[in-house]
Amino acid sequence: MNRPGANHLDRRRRLTPRDYIPLGFGLVAEAPCRVPAGGDAVSANVARIQHELVVLYRNVREHGAGRRTARAFGVSQTVWTRCLAGERFMGETVMAALLRAVYGW
Repeated sequence: MNRPGANHLDRRRRLTPRDYIPLGFGLVAEAPCRVPAGGDAVSANVARIQHELVVLYRNVREHGAGRRTARAFGVSQTVWTRCLAGERFMGETVMAALLRAVYGW
């Protein structure tokens, strides 16, 4: 069940992870991270960690795993896809789902 206001997204951040890592977010492990205008160092660090987890996930995932993982944690496919694309910062629910998918925790 998806609940409005649940911890699926991190609403404290004003920009997107892709604003901090514009080239190769979630794809290129060594993609450069920067602090854009209007950004901050904490959000840049969060974007870097989110990026690194997405890179790891893309290396271990199986076909259809994203849908299953998102569903198991009550995260919509839209939120899951947007977070993995760097269009939204992950909240703790999406982060927990991703950690489970990568490390099996």
